[in-house]
Amino acid sequence: MSEDPSSSINEACLIDHVSSFMPSLDLVIEEAAWQQALPHANALTYEVVREVFTDANYHLCDEMELSIILSNDDTLQTLNKDHRGKDKPTNVLSFNAFEWQCPLLMEEGQWFEGQPIILGDIVLALETVQLEAKRDGKSFEHHYMHLLIHGLLHLLGYDHIDDADAAEMEQVETTILRRLGVSDPYHREIGDWDRATGT
Repeated sequence: MSEDPSSSINEACLIDHVSSFMPSLDLVIEEAAWQQALPHANALTYEVVREVFTDANYHLCDEMELSIILSNDDTLQTLNKDHRGKDKPTNVLSFNAFEWQCPLLMEEGQWFEGQPIILGDIVLALETVQLEAKRDGKSFEHHYMHLLIHGLLHLLGYDHIDDADAAEMEQVETTILRRLGVSDPYHREIGDWDRATGT
């Protein structure tokens, strides 16, 4: 996944973590085949998002929003080409919308009253996620959970620009997955992660 230094969270914008916090989630099933591949997508996605915000210790304000789009290879190939210059499908892309809003926060890190933080969008390609899961001998559901966690952590400022950053991000991912009952995915070779920053 390509690095983008502008995606890092401004720590001055963070306030104390509240473990019960859950952002407003807009789950869009753009590719109908997701409903067959993951019939309980709504409940599973909600569970994963809640666990990420519990474990990652990020509670930016009382109103946060993010979108998760379950799409297909054609859409991800177009996005990958437009935003990363790679004309091929990929598994997941994260589009960070938070950085440009950060200066609007008050000095103490609180968001202006009535103004939610828009974290961004995460888009996943069904065919690639299925292919990777089958190739690596993993549960499709578990691979989806890992990709979703990875994408969410990017929206929260994590990245793998260098080895130290990658190790930290992997540790957070595996901790969250373990709490969800999923084994460490880095015990097997997995597909490349991909990331783009939305505008």
